[in-house]
Amino acid sequence: MRMERKALLGVCVSLFFAACGFYSPNLTPQLAATLISKAPEFNRYAELLKVDSLTRQADSLAYCCYFGLFTFRYLNAPVGAPTIKAYAEFVYWDGTWHFTAFDYGCDHSALVGGTTASDCYAVQCANPPEK
Repeated sequence: MRMERKALLGVCVSLFFAACGFYSPNLTPQLAATLISKAPEFNRYAELLKVDSLTRQADSLAYCCYFGLFTFRYLNAPVGAPTIKAYAEFVYWDGTWHFTAFDYGCDHSALVGGTTASDCYAVQCANPPEK
């Protein structure tokens, strides 16, 4: 009887979190690339080359947030210019993923070896509700 209660409690807790919207689907590299490429704060000036990695956050952020690394180049960059590594933030709300911010040139040495903070740029992305 005690095991049945534990199992029932586990099912109830799972259903509660699902019903309250605390579940988010996995963010795929393809969707992340689409979100980055469509953001006017990004695509007016740069071209996405590759989504390098995506990491679902832990603990309370596990249900809403992904961080990732991507590679891009400026649209007006000269031939042979080095590519740029950037750090992206994605948040899940209203049933979909949103690209909310990115930065590059910042010190994410734990994430990307050799990155320094000499020229750090941070960009917030507008995410107005769909009409």
